[in-house]
Amino acid sequence: MWLRLTIFVAFLAGLAPGQDTLFRPALPGYEFEFPRDHFSHPEFKTEWWYYTGNLRAADGAAFGFELVFFREAVPNPFGNPSRWKTDQLYIAHLAVTDLRDDRFAYAQRMRRGALDLAGATVVSGYQPGRAAEKSKSEIHNPQYAMRVWIGDWSASMAAAVHRLNARAKHIAVRLDLVPLKPPVIHGRDGVTPTGPGVGNASHYYSLTRLQATGTIHSAGRDYAVTGLAWMDHEFTSNVPGPLQKGWDWFCLQFDDGSELMLYRLRRPDGSTDPYSAGTYQPPEGPPLPLEPAQFRLQPRPASTWESPHSGGRYPLQWQLQIPVLEIELDVTAAMARQELITNETAGVTYWEGAARATGQKGGKTTVASGYLEMTGYAPSRAWPR
Repeated sequence: MWLRLTIFVAFLAGLAPGQDTLFRPALPGYEFEFPRDHFSHPEFKTEWWYYTGNLRAADGAAFGFELVFFREAVPNPFGNPSRWKTDQLYIAHLAVTDLRDDRFAYAQRMRRGALDLAGATVVSGYQPGRAAEKSKSEIHNPQYAMRVWIGDWSASMAAAVHRLNARAKHIAVRLDLVPLKPPVIHGRDGVTPTGPGVGNASHYYSLTRLQATGTIHSAGRDYAVTGLAWMDHEFTSNVPGPLQKGWDWFCLQFDDGSELMLYRLRRPDGSTDPYSAGTYQPPEGPPLPLEPAQFRLQPRPASTWESPHSGGRYPLQWQLQIPVLEIELDVTAAMARQELITNETAGVTYWEGAARATGQKGGKTTVASGYLEMTGYAPSRAWPR
């Protein structure tokens, strides 16, 4: 999602691909620190908090959910005493997949970061380009709370519990998420490269296994649910170049307690960009970064679903091979109709939904659940008209 959102913002600002020099670049050597890095990083241009998961109710109803918040810095050099003035734009998307009833619904919001309409907390005393002024003992106090919000939609963290709360006309999520593993940092030396050159990178980490409990609202009914969720947090100042058309992103949680994040950046001709990457997190121990030469990801052409709304054609079945891990998987969308058309906010059309995987891992049969995101398969408007 970072790729498409930053292309949208580049259009608005008239930026050329590369590094936006008004903001701090993502450079090797960045040292992550938690919970500090769960908070906002205003010295970087683009930032997002992304929550997805698969949940079940006691009566067997199954759901997928997505709640994502984007923060985008918009330089505002004009002198204006109005309290409406802001240099931050916030966007949020909420989606619920009701697998038993074959329903998919989503909602979207966009607000300026003024008058408490939207925002994201930073560590007190934090200044762009500088480390936090707060002492480490205070930053690591388990009661020290992070929050990102748009109106009454929010994602917050206190005492290591992430709390999601968002309600729209037909759907809602109210969930508590407890990390079962420490954060997984993607890439190498603190950065995930997204292209050639200095600063063409992001800082990106995940909470790969969150125990979820709470309530899902779908089709006029509240369901008490439990399950597993995933959280991604990324911050960058990079503007993608024209050689990257879209991406296919996977997160999978295996039945043996391991997890996998993988993405394929696509070029306009359909080939795989060399800055594609992934991370395998074993049940215990350090994560294993994956280079594009270490995995093979191919869609099954016969599985394509054509959206009646956007005309986008999305592959719903994928073959994934990772020889170094002895992994061979068939990854399948849990439901075809999981497309979001966000002309009211980001101007992006993308597919994001619950997915399942079956196959072999280390010579044994394995199953996994997770989420799949596909961008660049349908026309996207740069700005709502």
